[in-house]
Amino acid sequence: LLQGFYGDGYACHDIDECSFDSSAREQLGGCSSGSTCINEPGSFRCECLPNHQRIDSRNCVELLRV
Repeated sequence: LLQGFYGDGYACHDIDECSFDSSAREQLGGCSSGSTCINEPGSFRCECLPNHQRIDSRNCVELLRV
């Protein structure tokens, strides 16, 4: 089996990591609170919310207004 997929020996299906509860997503190294999880085939990505800046592939921080 490939990571990010499940199957029955005949067909493979994508696992939607974004649908997991927050504790399961944390175990996967999920997205920070400043980002949205986007499911992709076999994986997921984190997209920063408006007024947030990416600091790595999973984390975004809020931009301070001065």
